Amino acid sequence: MSAAKPSGTAPDERVPMVCGDCHRRFLALGEWQIRCRSCYHAWKASREAPASAAEVERLRAENTALREELAQAQNEVARWRRIAQTAPRKRAARTPPRKTPIPADQWRRIVQCCHPDRHGGSASAVEATRWLLENRP
Repeated sequence: MSAAKPSGTAPDERVPMVCGDCHRRFLALGEWQIRCRSCYHAWKASREAPASAAEVERLRAENTALREELAQAQNEVARWRRIAQTAPRKRAARTPPRKTPIPADQWRRIVQCCHPDRHGGSASAVEATRWLLENRP
């Protein structure tokens, strides 16, 4: 005599499961089987088959959009480079010392002679005084 199996299990010891793709009930070989047989074959074929025409078209559109975005970024970089090249550069805080420095008393007289207050604040007087102050002996 054969022993009766519990009513909750299949005769060949399969496990009742619900397919993760189509949500139908099927008898799985074990807990590891998550798709029914027809969904498994469809899934496997989709992994091995070349991309569909719709997928290729979607990827081409994405590629075009990314190329446009790249071109915009490159234009932006070029614009910032132009701005950086035309921007005035900061001068060094102090120029290196000269081999023959101006004597201190003579330097003082030169500053007094070219000071902007004596020349109505002219740009050349300001520039000359600035240079003398940067190159103080």
